[in-house]
Amino acid sequence: MSNTTLLIVSGALAAAGLASLGADRAVHSRERSMDRWVAVTAEVLSVAIDRRTGPGGRPGFAPVVDYRFEAGGTQYRGERLGLERDWSESQDEVRRWVEPLLEGVPSQPGQAGGLFGAVFAALPVGKTVTVYYDPADPARSTVSRRDPAATSLFKWLGLAALLLGMAGIIAGAVRLLSAMAARPRATWVGDPTRGEQPARPQGRSALAAQLALDMAFDAMVRFARGGPDPRTLLQERFPSLSPGQIDETLGKAKVLESICYGTAARVRSEMVTADAAVAEMAASYPGFSDQTYRAALAWGLQQCR
Repeated sequence: MSNTTLLIVSGALAAAGLASLGADRAVHSRERSMDRWVAVTAEVLSVAIDRRTGPGGRPGFAPVVDYRFEAGGTQYRGERLGLERDWSESQDEVRRWVEPLLEGVPSQPGQAGGLFGAVFAALPVGKTVTVYYDPADPARSTVSRRDPAATSLFKWLGLAALLLGMAGIIAGAVRLLSAMAARPRATWVGDPTRGEQPARPQGRSALAAQLALDMAFDAMVRFARGGPDPRTLLQERFPSLSPGQIDETLGKAKVLESICYGTAARVRSEMVTADAAVAEMAASYPGFSDQTYRAALAWGLQQCR
């Protein structure tokens, strides 16, 4: 997998993970709204499961409970088992809801109360359970604060996707940094027909200045052969340079082009060696790469034929 693909896929996974965690927070919002409800011991007065007609006229079952508790010196009664635990098509499901209220108490099958006849009824006298009430309104109470519709699926999927995404992003960043560290910093090669090699790595600002000077000289040579205007090329390749900086760069390139003829003549007459001539140009007109000094000497020798 390419590094770009890895970063894209990892970013998508991380985004999906964050979205899943947000969904988990949303489905548990009702539970969190009851976090500050006060726990208190309540006495169970009665428990029953009745046949009831549910939404759309469907037959089903409903818990019928009655418990009593005290809050702030006042007696309150409640019947709520939990969030959305008021009706089900499954008798077994309703039986599981009321099990905490009937623990240790024998049930009594019969027809004691209930709108359509109780499936079973029990009077667990003295049975106590923990219930939760709203301190702002103690009449609102429930046995369980857990939302049966709020599963932890979103949370675990979100965490897994987020971790995988972050791991992929880190791996992609490491790859990118490694590639940048290994990449040669000098990107201007000049005329490939001259077999030049990239310059040695330098600081970013010094390299940018050298690249501009090298390109300016190369553009001067190409212009002499009928090529495009050097100023236009520099403006296109180095848009951050001001007009004054472009003038200065072209001026230095023009000077190097001017002196290369005399230097080439000295080399041709064997007054100096080619390496010594390159060293002299580098010392007298610094800023260009070694390749450009050699290209200037070659250009001068070509014109001195």
